[in-house]
Amino acid sequence: MLAWALLAATTASARAPSTWTLVSENDSPWSLLWNKPYRDEYYTNGIRVSRSQWIAGHTERGLGRAAQAAASVLPVGTADVVRLGAAQTMYTPMELWEPTPPPTVHPYAGHLHLTAGFGAVRDGWRTSVEFLGGWTGPKAYGEPAQKLVHDLFHGTPPEGWDHQVAFEPTFGLSLGLAAGDLVRASRSGLEVRLVPAALAVASTTDVAAELGGLMGLGTAGDVPAMRPEEARFGHSGIDGYYRGDTTVGFAVYGFAEVRAVAHDMFVSGGTFTEVPAPESEATISEAGIGATLRLWKTRIIMANNLQSVLYTTQAHRHVYGTISIAQDLGPRPQ
Repeated sequence: MLAWALLAATTASARAPSTWTLVSENDSPWSLLWNKPYRDEYYTNGIRVSRSQWIAGHTERGLGRAAQAAASVLPVGTADVVRLGAAQTMYTPMELWEPTPPPTVHPYAGHLHLTAGFGAVRDGWRTSVEFLGGWTGPKAYGEPAQKLVHDLFHGTPPEGWDHQVAFEPTFGLSLGLAAGDLVRASRSGLEVRLVPAALAVASTTDVAAELGGLMGLGTAGDVPAMRPEEARFGHSGIDGYYRGDTTVGFAVYGFAEVRAVAHDMFVSGGTFTEVPAPESEATISEAGIGATLRLWKTRIIMANNLQSVLYTTQAHRHVYGTISIAQDLGPRPQ
């Protein structure tokens, strides 16, 4: 149903070039690259599908026109991309065998959501605005999804889903800003980028402010300016188009972020409802490394992410991995 809604919403600007992206985030098995035991914990799984429409030269109608109107009002410059996405994420404690998780561990939670946003550029600064809407609770289908996978692979049965975060509507807004051209140099077909960035979020899922940056090296045109999109919250910033002129391209990158958190419903057990939950940390950090490989219009990204503790009684830092595949459709954007 979510995929059909995503497809229907994009038809008005179908003439614009687009990129479809499928993202999988998981603490097992992707995090085995860190030699970590195979187990579910904390943010344990996310899957997201999105479509980015490259609307430069296509702002006379449909989503392109709406995005440019919003960019002019804010004002943040010229809109060049509209992104629509659908995602499911789930969260669990390490103690999957406990039928009643104690209040000192991460609550169970499932989240099903849609996102809609746009990116714009002005004087080398990239702004992204993204809206989120969805719901938590049993109808987010975190429990049957996790139990199905564990049955297939003979994993530990998760026993505590009866105590998951209850049904709640989720909605909110995020605003990102990145200095995409602050440090960008090319030579002999290679490119280096250093991009500081900031993000502010006001939503029922989380209220936070973030500072960080990304540094990357790769073939010219293939180095991202922002951390590639995430499934977790539905707001990782919306990057511009990046694809080099060569048939094969690559990039390696690293990122680091510091986040001041006023609220995280998946740690605190809800926003409008409440389940037993631990005390959240006020400041968290995250860092990671990633690599991209592109063959013509198809790009694969693999990354590992290291996250500091989210709550005061958390046993250790969290490691999870990201794998995504993106397919460009249509000609190169203007």
